[in-house]
Amino acid sequence: MNKKDKDNLIILFTLVALVAFTFLSYKTTRLIPLKYITAAYIIATAICWGEITQGYLKLYGINASWTVWIPILNCINTFPVGLAIALIVDVVTVVLSQLVQFIPADILYKLLGQYNSLGFYDMMQRLCILGLIAFMILVGVGYCSIYKDVRDQLRDATGLRRPKSEFVTYVFLFIPLIATMGYSTIITELNQLNRMGVSAFEKEDDTEYKERL
Repeated sequence: MNKKDKDNLIILFTLVALVAFTFLSYKTTRLIPLKYITAAYIIATAICWGEITQGYLKLYGINASWTVWIPILNCINTFPVGLAIALIVDVVTVVLSQLVQFIPADILYKLLGQYNSLGFYDMMQRLCILGLIAFMILVGVGYCSIYKDVRDQLRDATGLRRPKSEFVTYVFLFIPLIATMGYSTIITELNQLNRMGVSAFEKEDDTEYKERL
C-alpha cells in the first residue's frame, strides 16, 4: 500500500469516526444531561489550551508561568497579534452584552427613551450569540495558525512531508466537542518537538512569533 492509499484510508476512517461520534453524542445526550456534557467539555478544553500554551512557549524557549492555565488569556498570549486583539474585542463585547441586561428597565427607559429601549434586551441577546459564534471562529483560526507553525517545525526537524489527512485536524478545530481531538493532535506534535529538543526561537527566519514576545 503506497502513501497515497494510506492517506485516503486515514481520511475515510476519520470521516466514519466523525459520523459515529456524532451519532454517539446524540445518544449520550439522551442519557446524560447536557449541562454535564457541556461542563466536561469546558474542563477538557481548558486543560488542552493550557497544555498547548505550555508546550508552544517551551518550543520558543519561554518559561511558562501559571497563567498558561487561564482560559482565553492563554489564547491571547499565543495567537497572532491581530487575532489576539480581535479575540479581546469579541470577549469584551460578549461580557458587556450580558452585563447591560442587568440594567433595570426604568433606568434604561430614562437613558434611551421609550422607542430605543424597546427590544434592547433581545438585541443584546442576539449580539451575545453572534459574539459566541465569532469566538468559536477566532479560536479555531488561532489554533489553526498554531498547528500550521507546529507542523512546519516538525517538517523541518524530521524532513517528513505534510500528510494529506492534515486538513482533517484543521476542520476539527472549528467544531465544538470534536475540537478536543484537534487539540490532542497539536499537543502530541508539540511534545514530540520538545522531546527532540527543537528550539524554534533559534531560527533566524522564524520572526512571526518573536514579534509578539
